Amino acid sequence: MMSSSRTRPRRLRGAIRSGVGELIRTLEVPEAKSSVDFNEVAISDLQPVASYNWTSARSPTIIIPGCPMVWTKKEPPFTIPRDSGVSYIDQNAARCLPLMNPLNPLFLALNVMAPEFDMASVDLVTDRNNLRKLHRWVTNSADKDFRIDVQLIGRETVVLRRWEMHNTEGGNKSRGYGHSFERETTSVPPGFEGSTSHHRIVRYSFGSLRILCRFEADACDLGSPSDGLEELVGGFSQIKVSAPPKLPSTGGPTKASKIRVVRAGQLVPQSSLMELKTRSAKGNVRWKDIWPQAFFSGTPTVVVGRHEEGNFVSIERKSFEGMYSEQAGVGLEQLIQVLKDIRDIVVSRGKGRGVTLICERSQRGRIEVREGAVGGPAISSELLAKYQS
Repeated sequence: MMSSSRTRPRRLRGAIRSGVGELIRTLEVPEAKSSVDFNEVAISDLQPVASYNWTSARSPTIIIPGCPMVWTKKEPPFTIPRDSGVSYIDQNAARCLPLMNPLNPLFLALNVMAPEFDMASVDLVTDRNNLRKLHRWVTNSADKDFRIDVQLIGRETVVLRRWEMHNTEGGNKSRGYGHSFERETTSVPPGFEGSTSHHRIVRYSFGSLRILCRFEADACDLGSPSDGLEELVGGFSQIKVSAPPKLPSTGGPTKASKIRVVRAGQLVPQSSLMELKTRSAKGNVRWKDIWPQAFFSGTPTVVVGRHEEGNFVSIERKSFEGMYSEQAGVGLEQLIQVLKDIRDIVVSRGKGRGVTLICERSQRGRIEVREGAVGGPAISSELLAKYQS
C-alpha cells in the first residue's frame, strides 16, 4: 500500500539518512491474504549466471568465476575458539567504498561470464540481504533500522543497493562461533589460498517478478573431499592477475578498472551450495528463521553445528524442502507486492537521482521513500553501457 505525503519533512538525522532528499511517499505493509498457495510465491526457473571471489590482495582483486570453500565433512566432537578479529558484514562495500560502487563487481562478473545477458529480461537486481530485510519488515520481525538505495538502469530494470551502517565488525563486541566453524569444517581449494569470500549471481522468477540476485555462498559439497577439485583448479600454475575485459568506452574515467581480475575456478553446481550456521546445543533450531536465507538464494542445503560454548557436539544437515513449513513461507506474497510497488515508483520517475528507502522502528511499520541519496560513487558507466539503451 502506498500513500503520498505533503507534510513538511522532519529534520534528517543520523548516518542512515545521510545525503537523502525530500519525502516522496510512504510504504505500508500490504494486507496478508487469508491463505496463499506456496506454489504461487515459490522461486522458479533459477539459473546460475556468474560468480566471483574476493581476495586479500592490497589492490581490490576478484577471481572470476572463483569457487566456494569446500565442505570437508568433519565430524564432531571438536572444540573451536570464539570468533575474533575483524570480520565482514558486507565485503563488497568494505572493499569497494569509498572509491567504487559495491555493485561494480556484480556487473563486472556478469560482463565476463555472460556478456550477452539481456538486462531487459530482469525486473530487479539486488543483493539477497535486501530481500531478507524487506521480508522481515512485512512479517513484523525487523529488529534493526535499514536503508536501501534504489535506481533505474535501462528502461525498466530497477537496482537495489545494500546499505549498512558499518561494513566490518570486530573489537570488543560479543562474538559467536560462526566464522571459526566455517574455517574448521571447510577447506580452501588449491590455488585459492588468498580468497576471502565467494559471491554468486543467480536469476529466477519470484511470483511474477524476474530477479537477478547476488549472495555470499559459504561452502560447496563436491562429494568426497577431492572429488572434482582437479577439474576445478586445473591450470592454476598459469594464473596471472589481469586487467578487466575490454568494455564499451564512454570516454570518461573507468571505475571498473580499479578492480583487478583473475580468471580461474569454475561455476560450481547450484545443487552443491551450502549455508553454514551455528546454534547452541540447548533447545531446538528455529528452522523457520533460517529458511528465508536459503530461499532467496536457492541454496539447497543448510548445515547447523550445535555446540556448548564452542564444544561442538553434533551437526544437523537439512535440505531446503526439509526446512519448509507454513510459518516459514509467511510474508512472501506481501513481499512480492512491496517489490512491485518499489519498482513502479522508480520506473515512473525515470532515470536520474533514484530513491532511498528508509525503515526505522520509530516509524511504526512504515518505510519512507525519499529522493535518492546524493554523493558516493555511482555504478561504473563503463559496466552499464550495454544496458542503458
